[in-house]
Amino acid sequence: CAVVQPLTVHAHAETSLRRWSWVARITHTPMDDLEKFESLPAYASNMLSCGKQLFHQREYEAALQAFTQSIAVLEEPGTPLGADELEWRGALLHNMASCLHHLAELDAAMVYYDLALKSFRASERLLHGLAAAAPCTDTINGRRIAFVNARLHDIANSTIPDARSFLD
Repeated sequence: CAVVQPLTVHAHAETSLRRWSWVARITHTPMDDLEKFESLPAYASNMLSCGKQLFHQREYEAALQAFTQSIAVLEEPGTPLGADELEWRGALLHNMASCLHHLAELDAAMVYYDLALKSFRASERLLHGLAAAAPCTDTINGRRIAFVNARLHDIANSTIPDARSFLD
């Protein structure tokens, strides 16, 4: 995918530079490529968009790589996630699971679907104070939880999902 958000002004503090270097290492992305982005969230957003595009082209392995790079930026070790970040994390984990599901990697897909459910439930608790066992289907996370549970049902039946049905 093409770089969509070029950098206009580049003034990183030392900690920010360390963060950029860390992302370059874990995503195996040259620093010069990362510096084309205004911020790490812009890079993560670009990788998410690329992953979605690749998924819809049924390029599941490439989409999985893009989603993996996006989540690597989100999950800075030692940093607690708020409700919004947990939603984003859950969506990325679901997208990764969906790629694995389409690649018939059912055991791995199940693990990622379970992780997505945990993220959506944690976000739901932070946003609405709801019990994880009883999410409200009127909320976005409640609908996401129901969608992921349907995917887990597909795995239990060894069914590959419809590629046109995509969560986030």
